[in-house]
Amino acid sequence: ASNVTFVNIDAGSEFCVGLSDDGRVFTWGSGIRGQLGHGDTMVSSNMNIPTQVRLQKQPSSAQTASRFRPMKRAKAVSCGFQYLMVLDEDGDVWGCGKGATGCLGLLELHNATDRRQWHMANVRESNLAYFLKQRQQHSSNNVAAPSMGGVLSEMMNNANSSN
Repeated sequence: ASNVTFVNIDAGSEFCVGLSDDGRVFTWGSGIRGQLGHGDTMVSSNMNIPTQVRLQKQPSSAQTASRFRPMKRAKAVSCGFQYLMVLDEDGDVWGCGKGATGCLGLLELHNATDRRQWHMANVRESNLAYFLKQRQQHSSNNVAAPSMGGVLSEMMNNANSSN
């Protein structure tokens, strides 16, 4: 095993993230909400040592359409309470963990029963896939398809009415 030199670390609730000098992301600690980004279920969600996050091909579901592109070299990492965000060299934002409050920025989690994101998700690509799925569902039901702004407005209105 090669040595890893961390240039940045951050800590959330019972977990940590490290950014190596060559742009790799490592996480360790408790991942019970998916915040480690390894795709583990709650049964196997703890990492006792820094473990490299690798973008894995996810199980097929409506929520996983566009997350197969590998994450580029990471430039920045940041932890929230039970979530992790990564900025890659292309300016793409990736996230995983508990997204119940919208902190991950993933549209698909807004109305989901389980609002945890177990794998690293590219926020822009995931939202585009969600939007296209919504348009397809509306068109197959012969209902006018919403615009991306319409989907976002509906989400914000729903969030405001529940407060």
